[in-house]
Amino acid sequence: MSANARGKLSGFTPRVVRIRNRCLQSIARRQSLPVPTQADLEKIGDQVALGEAMRQWQAAHQPAQPKPRGGFELPKRPPARWRSPLAIKLAAVFVAAVMGVIAGRQILPRAGAQSSDGIVEQPWLAVTDSVVEGANSTVRRVNDDNRRMELTAADIAALIFRSPRRRTVFVDSISARADSMLAIRGRIASARFELKGDLRLVRRGLAELVVQSLRVDGTDIDPMMISRLVARGRARTEDSDRLRFDVPLSVARVAIIDGAIAMTRDRRGN
Repeated sequence: MSANARGKLSGFTPRVVRIRNRCLQSIARRQSLPVPTQADLEKIGDQVALGEAMRQWQAAHQPAQPKPRGGFELPKRPPARWRSPLAIKLAAVFVAAVMGVIAGRQILPRAGAQSSDGIVEQPWLAVTDSVVEGANSTVRRVNDDNRRMELTAADIAALIFRSPRRRTVFVDSISARADSMLAIRGRIASARFELKGDLRLVRRGLAELVVQSLRVDGTDIDPMMISRLVARGRARTEDSDRLRFDVPLSVARVAIIDGAIAMTRDRRGN
């Protein structure tokens, strides 16, 4: 096998390269950097991940730093006598003690007030095989005897990204949490992503996550790019910030309540 053939086998697939290139162009535009042309993207190759490609592009297009006056660096000022190691340690202990008093009187009461108001940050829940099986069995129990069923954020993430009817690229290391919105993070190819969005029922049997924010490798990008990140097969004709998933036909309402997702059945539903 030739060296060229071995290089192609070790690189990303053409689809992953196209997604990486679109994200790189979108991030460069948001950071007011020159947008890479097709020729620039071809020079990057198919073995460089999005994060590394963005670092290279930023390094190559950062504005030059101004030179110091006179073209030379001024010598450092000699340290003052009071800046001895012992004096610095004593000052650090004093500052820590003062900050401890301030935290005890102001910061901690505020945290307690937030907890009493119900504003508590929810933990991230991993999406495992058992979560997928549990979510599928849980949604089927929304019936006449149990009109309301509560699911975790991980259950909803499993319905979105692990549904056999959904055609998506493989997403791994998925975890999720719910507070005022549903947050999901994971890995697509070599890129890390994190999104937040609102849940709503589209119609009987179909719900959707409306993506409000999207970060890829720590950089904010347009939420409309989520359709390009997770779509598989033929390219979409239009970008979308919606991720749709199936729910039972009996479900009439989907809402986030106290860190959980409640599915409610209509009394007149089938």
